[in-house]
Formats: sequence, C-alpha cells, structure tokens
Amino acid sequence: VKYVRTVSKRINKDLEKYTQDKKVLSSPIGCNPGYFAPEVWPEKRNKQILFVGRLIEEKNPYLFCEIAKRLLEKDNNFKIFFAGRGIMQKELEEFFLKNNISQHVTFSVNYEPDEKYRGYYQNSLCYLHPALWEGWGMPMIDSMSSGCPVLTTDSGCA
Repeated sequence: VKYVRTVSKRINKDLEKYTQDKKVLSSPIGCNPGYFAPEVWPEKRNKQILFVGRLIEEKNPYLFCEIAKRLLEKDNNFKIFFAGRGIMQKELEEFFLKNNISQHVTFSVNYEPDEKYRGYYQNSLCYLHPALWEGWGMPMIDSMSSGCPVLTTDSGCA
C-alpha cells in the first residue's frame, strides 16, 4: 500500500513505527449533519438515556449499566435504551435482571435504518458514551447533530 488511513492522530503515531516509508494519514469519518438535525427541536425529551454501539468490552457497557442503575435508584421513571448488539448482551441483560430493573431496559439489536437512530437520539435526555478507548465515535457526532447532549469518558478524540 502507498498510504494508511486512520481515524485519529494517536493511531497514526502507533502505526508509524510499522509503516517505514509509507504515509499514514489521519482522516476522521464524518456524518451528514443535515440528516440527523431535527426539523423541530424537542422542547422536552423523554426520561431516557441511550447507549449506541457494539456490546463489547472496549465500549464499556458495564459502566453504562452502573450509571443506569444509580440513576434508577434516584428516579425510577427513567428508561434505558441500548441500540447495538454484541457478545456481551446476555451478561448485560443478567445485570439488569439481578438488580430488579430489567423492566426499564430495552435492547434494540437489529440493524436499524438511520431514521430510527435519529429518533433514538432526539427522544433521549442524553447519550452516554462510556468507551474505554475510541478512535472516532460516530454516535457522538450523530447525537450532537440530533441535538442530544453527550456524556463521555476521556477516550480518543472525545
């Protein structure tokens, strides 16, 4: 190859030692903000927090679960919504069952068209992005484009 494209400067730096004379370019992925931007900004959002992404260790869904549990201890009117799939789903479902809060949780694991995701963002109070590491998190961009606040860990470009 002549070039290697990455989505973050950190990944560039990690790869430079292996590419010798090849060029490593950082080119973050983008979104179509016009598609996600709401035509009408919701005055009041649902009491729902949102997780979007693969249900895998690096996305840190257990931190999301702990936050959701604490939130529900303070106000049991909240809904917890997962938009994604992955090998950790059964474990996460068991966490909510064990803590007697599964009635507040929805897992949407099928592929959803963009218009469904737009609705998830626009109807949520906030999007929690608890990733342990992240080169470039498209759900953060989509969420902000939808007017949905993002709470995130200090990971990658976040």
